[in-house]
Amino acid sequence: PGQALPVKTRELIALAVMAFRGNPDSTYEHAKRALRHGATKRELLEAIETTFIPGGAPTFATGLRALLRIEEDEKKARG
Repeated sequence: PGQALPVKTRELIALAVMAFRGNPDSTYEHAKRALRHGATKRELLEAIETTFIPGGAPTFATGLRALLRIEEDEKKARG
């Protein structure tokens, strides 16, 4: 990929595309990468919310499940 867009932005775009394609594992992985590259959970949620109009409820649900999975992972890591 080029350098015009920051990695965080590219990962947020990839998250939305994977959610639209109905791929929950890839959506989750791109969400984690976006976080590693500086995205906040609020930014993840906003990217997921943005998918609702063009992708409908199934796309939104896939994105939301990825975010909830990240939350569950963090709870497990805390003990």
